[in-house]
Amino acid sequence: MKFIYKVIPDIFADIQDNDDPRIEQVLPRFGLLDTTPARWENLKRRISELNEAGTESSTTYRVLFIGRHGEGYHNCAMETYGREAWRNYWSKLMDKPWGPDPLLTDVGTEQAYNVNSIWKQELSAGIPIPEGFYSSPLSRAIQTALISFEEIAFPSGNNAAVAPKALIMEKLREGNYHQHTCNMRRTRSFIKETYPQFEIEEGFTEDDVFWNNKCTETEDSLRNRVREGLDEIFEKDKSWCELCWVSPRGTLGDILLFIEIFL
Repeated sequence: MKFIYKVIPDIFADIQDNDDPRIEQVLPRFGLLDTTPARWENLKRRISELNEAGTESSTTYRVLFIGRHGEGYHNCAMETYGREAWRNYWSKLMDKPWGPDPLLTDVGTEQAYNVNSIWKQELSAGIPIPEGFYSSPLSRAIQTALISFEEIAFPSGNNAAVAPKALIMEKLREGNYHQHTCNMRRTRSFIKETYPQFEIEEGFTEDDVFWNNKCTETEDSLRNRVREGLDEIFEKDKSWCELCWVSPRGTLGDILLFIEIFL
C-alpha cells in the first residue's frame, strides 16, 4: 500500500454511501459547501495552506473531481428487459447496441452537456480547470469526459482553451460483473483512433484481456484495482487538482472526492 487516503470533512458534501441518492446528481458547485463568490479562491488558498503545513509530515492535499458516465445503451436495455432478465440473458449477448462497449444514448449525451454547462457556470466563479484528466477505457466514460469539457479543456473544432494532460487507464474501468458484454472494451487501435484527445497508458494491450465470460470480479478485487490506479496517478502526477471519469457508480463510490495522502 503506497498511500493512505482520507477525506477532509466540511469542504465538500459528504457522500460515502453508494445508496445515497445524491451520488446520481450533479450537486450545486459540485458539492462545495462554500457558497460565497470567492468560494474557489478560498478553496485554492486552503489547499495551499494545508500543503505548506503538511510538508514536514510528508502529507499532501489534492482535489479530485470524479465523474460518472451518462446514460448508455446498456442502461436502456436493462430498463427495457428488467434487471433479472438483463443479468441472466440479455447482458451476455454480443454484437448488440449495448455490448460490447456501448456508446452514450441521446439522453446520456444531454446529461454530459448539462455537466458542461455547470462547469462553464462555475468557471465564472473561479473554479480551477483540472490539471490532469484520467478515464476508464470504456467509450461511455471517454465520451462523457470529452463532452463535459468541450470548449473548456478539450477542443471543439479548432478551439481549445487548455491542452490537458489526459490519460486512459485500465484500472479505472468498470468491474467485470456477471460477464456483461457492456463491460468489454474495444481494441487499443480503435480507442487511439477514435479518441485522439487522450493518451493511452503504457502496457495497454490491443485486445481486452481483462474481460472474460467465465468469471466475475469480486468487490475486493475492484477496490484493490481502483486503489492501485489512484496510487499510480498520485505517484506520477503532482497536480493539485485532477479529474477522473469512471464508468460505474460502484467504482465512483470507491474513490473519494477530497483526499489526504500519507506518504
